[in-house]
Amino acid sequence: MSQTYCAPAERLTPDAVEEQIQFIQQSKLLDTFLNAISGILLVLNEQRQILALNNAFLKTLGIDNPWEALGLRLGESLACVHAREMEGGCGTSQSCASCGAVIAMLATLKTNEPQECICALEFERENVRQN
Repeated sequence: MSQTYCAPAERLTPDAVEEQIQFIQQSKLLDTFLNAISGILLVLNEQRQILALNNAFLKTLGIDNPWEALGLRLGESLACVHAREMEGGCGTSQSCASCGAVIAMLATLKTNEPQECICALEFERENVRQN
């Protein structure tokens, strides 16, 4: 088990993530939301891995292929400098304990209610737009 200073480090296996992605892709309602929302929209699993995303997020990443982000955690997909500090990845470093994105995700998982927190990421890649 990987060490963590904040969120759980556990992830699903690639096969399990792909199974979840396939299940979500069958949802016509979710497909409608992904295509209708002009802002960024992501669907995450309980391990905070990306299962679905919309075009606004792809544009933010500067990529065309969604499979480059699927299965990753938010900070990993956005190339946050802290996402690689610990073996467990995004959400597990000391810096992550003050990250609004991780705090909101953990609070949502705990309360099953929408949460909103301010997040400031430090990016590794130049091509990621800071909107």
